[in-house]
Amino acid sequence: MPLSKNPEPWKYILRVVHAALVGVYCLPRKLVAGDVNVERCCKIEGFCYKISMNQIADASLTEYDAHMEAVRTLPFVGGEVAIFSRRSPDKTTSNEDALAVLTTNQTMGVLAVADGCGGESNGLEAAQRAISALAQSVSAANSPDSLRAAILDGFELAGRRVAELGGRAATTLIAVEFGNHLIRTYHVGDSQALLVGGRGKVKLQTRAHSPVGYAMEAGMLTEDAALEHEDRHIVSNVIGSPESHIDMGLPRPLSKRDTLIIGSDGLYDNLTQAEIVDLIRKGSLGAAAEATRQKVAERMRGDDATAPCKPDDFTMLIFRPCSSTDPV
Repeated sequence: MPLSKNPEPWKYILRVVHAALVGVYCLPRKLVAGDVNVERCCKIEGFCYKISMNQIADASLTEYDAHMEAVRTLPFVGGEVAIFSRRSPDKTTSNEDALAVLTTNQTMGVLAVADGCGGESNGLEAAQRAISALAQSVSAANSPDSLRAAILDGFELAGRRVAELGGRAATTLIAVEFGNHLIRTYHVGDSQALLVGGRGKVKLQTRAHSPVGYAMEAGMLTEDAALEHEDRHIVSNVIGSPESHIDMGLPRPLSKRDTLIIGSDGLYDNLTQAEIVDLIRKGSLGAAAEATRQKVAERMRGDDATAPCKPDDFTMLIFRPCSSTDPV
């Protein structure tokens, strides 16, 4: 929860009320009056606030079946994260995507996205169960080693809970671990993460667990061909299947000018990698996220007949570290 430069109690209460009204459920479960009070400057909703990391420790947010009209921005582990989730424009049923922003302490947290398989039964509940299981497991972590174990346990718990739904209920799940200026990815399915430097260098992109994704990785399909492929919707590794496997990456350093985006296939089936990089690497985080939201909406409407168009549920989380040199 962002605080003003002079965090009198009444100003904090106003921020809590504002957060409740706009639906940003990031109220900390506890406020810690500890000996260490680390402050960072983050621009939230167009303003710059001094944030006490003790005061936002343990803040968590989950969203299920969201129908957001605009991007939301909130503090997260020494930086800020922009979130957006909305159902496909061509349907009136539920948004089968879910997301989580999980803060475990001053320097550690997890961002996650799940995309329930809409072609199967219980896609929404599968995504909800996966995110809930991950959040439950992560909540007990208090060190980098325990966080890594908690994420893996959360994926396993998610698999069991989704399998309990029966039928062919399934979901994708991607989580990114943050700690000590490092990130590590964990994923099952075709929801992906992309890490970009300030000058547009792609530092990381997770692979989609799908026939088309594997073909791209092997050089058998170009990105343009993959975006138009008739089997683009097929996913070969999902939470809920007894044959699923967790793809865990190596820890990677996070530079102060990096931008990380995590998204469901509503993002990656409508924009090329180059388009995403160009949209997210520059400008304020809120402006970059809003530009990305608008571009995806344009594609889903089919405004450009020569560009990819796949109406689908769309969820994204975009994170940037806050620079200690940012003006207050």
